[in-house]
Amino acid sequence: MKDQASTRAGLADTAVQPWRFEIQSALYTATGIEYSLIRDCRLLGVYLAVFVRSDLVLSVYRVLHATAAVGVMNTVPNKGGVAIRCQVLESSFCFVTSHLAAGAENTLRRNQDYQSILAHIRFEEPGYESILDHEYVDGSSSARSRSIHQLASLV
Repeated sequence: MKDQASTRAGLADTAVQPWRFEIQSALYTATGIEYSLIRDCRLLGVYLAVFVRSDLVLSVYRVLHATAAVGVMNTVPNKGGVAIRCQVLESSFCFVTSHLAAGAENTLRRNQDYQSILAHIRFEEPGYESILDHEYVDGSSSARSRSIHQLASLV
């Protein structure tokens, strides 16, 4: 499912603009390198932004995003996943994040939702339609426990 509220470079949603700024600032503070947003995607409270070093922007192409709701009856977006895929030079990348049911008693539900996200996130890119079709996949689930500065230190 495509996020109809997005623009070419990212979401038009003003709710995520402060996040973009904070992430970009943290990346620069941690590395001393300028980064540019290539795409962001949101499913209610699940937000994913992909930045690339500014000197590599022209090497990034075929940027697409998709979402999968796995909340009540697989339609309510209180739980689910978002993904952004791109090509960097000759390599394919897919970044995924999700928000799934918490607690040990919900392990089965989380596993089912994980499978549902894998099955329902689809890209309109021949040869790279699903998450696992990509050469490099980076995913996280409910990573909100990490601060922006901790995430920047991983770059």
